[in-house]
Amino acid sequence: MSCTKCHKALISNSEVLELHEPILTPKNSCQGSPDTSTTSFNLDPNEVVNKFTDLVNNDTSSVSTNQDETFSSNSSNQDAEVVENVTIKQRLNYLNSFDVVSKQKLEEITNRAKKINNNLKLFLIIKVLSEMKKNDSNGDQEESVLYAYKLKYSFYSVTKLTNECLCIFTNLHLLIFEIKDFEKFHENVDFDQCMIQVACIDINQIEVIEIAITQNYIVLTVSINDELKLLYKLVTNDVYQNQAILNSLLKTINESKKASMLKQIKKRNSVTFKNLEEIVNLVEQINIESDIEENMLFSSKLNLFLHLDKIEIIGINTLKNGSIYENCSYSMFIYNNERIFIVEENLSYMSSQNKNEQFVLICSTRINDLIQIKLFKHEETKIELNILDESSNSVNIKWMVKMNKTFQLSQFIYVIKDIWEKIFFVELPISL
Repeated sequence: MSCTKCHKALISNSEVLELHEPILTPKNSCQGSPDTSTTSFNLDPNEVVNKFTDLVNNDTSSVSTNQDETFSSNSSNQDAEVVENVTIKQRLNYLNSFDVVSKQKLEEITNRAKKINNNLKLFLIIKVLSEMKKNDSNGDQEESVLYAYKLKYSFYSVTKLTNECLCIFTNLHLLIFEIKDFEKFHENVDFDQCMIQVACIDINQIEVIEIAITQNYIVLTVSINDELKLLYKLVTNDVYQNQAILNSLLKTINESKKASMLKQIKKRNSVTFKNLEEIVNLVEQINIESDIEENMLFSSKLNLFLHLDKIEIIGINTLKNGSIYENCSYSMFIYNNERIFIVEENLSYMSSQNKNEQFVLICSTRINDLIQIKLFKHEETKIELNILDESSNSVNIKWMVKMNKTFQLSQFIYVIKDIWEKIFFVELPISL
């Protein structure tokens, strides 16, 4: 499958959104979401990428590709080993040390993505890139394989391309392969039989890069011509892996010798906020107009938004049982320093092209109904919230939540403690 030829036109006066908005840390986590206004620059696309690369790209040193590693797998949820027999104070101090995304972890993922198995690299060069060169002229520029990442899902428009797939970066294209036979794939044999190419994206035709508010996927808008634009969603369900892929994409675009069509890099999507408003309205029973000013007002009241690995609700305030959508992820957010929401996101949702909802409400609780937090010795990203639901005759409810990364748990505890203790003027009970 070959992509169309690159557009030659240089786009000026690019409209650009702030890419790497500040990670919610104890210093800014209660201040709401950053400003979502658009900033304009009179720059060509390469200068646009340079600006954002300075913000998000970790300048990792080159590594040898001799090692026999096929591709980067999802990074571990465990950022470090939990020390046995720790006190609550020691454990909280330990969590506070993970209050931001680890640059070292991102470098490790990127370096692993560079260590592509030699057999796989040879297959890509001989079988894939050579065929593409015959069908699509790239001039005198040689195409080389740079990175390989594993994706959880990939979607084209509203169609799921594959469940488990391999995302390959070259200096000219982004290639997506469905892995049909994992056993052969990991044995490094018969790649032409165990992998099928399902997408080929010219990196210079990427017009918009959108980062999910939960940081577990990115959406690429690819411009084929003035009338035809294609949407691709690359889902990792891993915040570190997602950031590493974004960094690699920006670095590849920046180093391309061809003119890029990139116009926007954004994280705050007005459609997503409108859909989240509807979720909040189900519980709060408020009516928020969906114009731009009110949309920004709503987003400023989102104090924290976290991607979750796993949830279990024990009680009666669960609004639904089981997943509604085949491909979904779970998120938790705090609204207006008053209420915690857990939602399911439909990963096949692609803006207004879907008739299905983007989010479904699973459960919510007021922060002043929280009576205790429990941490776990051997699962450092897991937390139990004990809730006394006063709206349901004081029924006890438990939320068992597993965060995606340790730094998210650190952020959540800091924010909840701060809000809860300002309400009750005593320390929030935390057990281990």
